[in-house]
Amino acid sequence: MKKIILLTLSFLLLISFSNINAQVSEEALDKTYPNRKFYPQLQYISTEQMTHSIEMEKYFIIDARPQLPFESLHIKGAINIHSGDKSFNEKFLTAINNNSKPIVFYCGGLACLKSYKASVKAIDLLRKNNIALSVYTYDSGISAFAHANPKWVLKNGKDISPDNPLLDIAEIKKHAISAQNFTDIIRSDESDEFVILDIRESNQKILRKLFMFKKEKKLTLLKPEKLIVFLNDVKKEGKTLMVYGSVEKQIESLYPLIKMSGQKKWFYLEGGEHAYSQYMIKQYVK
Repeated sequence: MKKIILLTLSFLLLISFSNINAQVSEEALDKTYPNRKFYPQLQYISTEQMTHSIEMEKYFIIDARPQLPFESLHIKGAINIHSGDKSFNEKFLTAINNNSKPIVFYCGGLACLKSYKASVKAIDLLRKNNIALSVYTYDSGISAFAHANPKWVLKNGKDISPDNPLLDIAEIKKHAISAQNFTDIIRSDESDEFVILDIRESNQKILRKLFMFKKEKKLTLLKPEKLIVFLNDVKKEGKTLMVYGSVEKQIESLYPLIKMSGQKKWFYLEGGEHAYSQYMIKQYVK
């Protein structure tokens, strides 16, 4: 009898630990992919699954970003249909006309919603047109995939090599400054010496504006052409660029455009808006 009780207790403990582990895993997943809760109807794949699918030529891959980011860096074999394109429906149906493979959408990374939106549109179109194809979403994005599989991506149309590195993170980090230093510069009296650029997307903002009494330019990565014009103007004026985003990954996406403009004097808010909010809390909540 004692043996049966011990076995029963062991079994119950095992179930309890399994439930705890499952809960912890689920919570960790929610933190890693915060936007998935808004798209529970979608099917997701990991970087490992994405890598395997490309090696086996298993999926029909679509990059849901605008053309310029796609040309700057994309997965080999992927086609480009921007999720916000007014002709998305037509382009998508034309692209998959002779395709029998499951479809995978990806975009910039964890903060990017384009792969989600494109997947939702595609599922609806397939249903309306009675097309039996599965749709998957790779929401880790091009940055995660490229760093895990540099041989499977093209940067500016070329393979990754010492002459065409994936991304010079060390060079980008040279321009990072803390929330305190960033704020001190913005609040200084030398406002004519710098220009503030906010590259957050509207759905990512916690605060509408970080620096209430300063003039800011708001341009997202969705409008690369306008960003290039703006960066060229800042360069011509000889001013220092002070840029911030929601997350640092956005700065990595902006960097090729900054480099293209030839702008040398620039700094970004390390840690993005979250770091700024934490800094302000420490300042005013004692």
